[in-house]
Amino acid sequence: MKYPVTHDPDNNGRVIMLDIEDIVKIEVHNRSVTFHTTEEVYYPLAWNISTLEPHVLEHGFQRLDRNNLVNMNKITHFDEERALVFFDAELTNKSKFATISNREKNKVKKDIIEIIQKPKKLTDDGFNM
Repeated sequence: MKYPVTHDPDNNGRVIMLDIEDIVKIEVHNRSVTFHTTEEVYYPLAWNISTLEPHVLEHGFQRLDRNNLVNMNKITHFDEERALVFFDAELTNKSKFATISNREKNKVKKDIIEIIQKPKKLTDDGFNM
């Protein structure tokens, strides 16, 4: 099993996938959990949205409100009136969605519309990506 870690307690550094089998001890130091290998000390990635945000931006994610980091490339529908984005090809009452703050809606509206209108690539088996 691999676990996401960084070299600094604030999780600002590069994310490394540390193999659990390489850990020799797990310790609490200065109120932070630390993973120790024979050579290094690592800090587990703290699982809150603010810590994750800088690590996923380069993968197409954007903060649309205080509760949502959205993969902008996966948006399929935009409901401007209700400030929602959807990810399913066909919308149903079970479709996943994310909310957008009013402030962010005005900033990303153009980008969302461009993403939705962009032709999807076909895979080798003929399915859209």
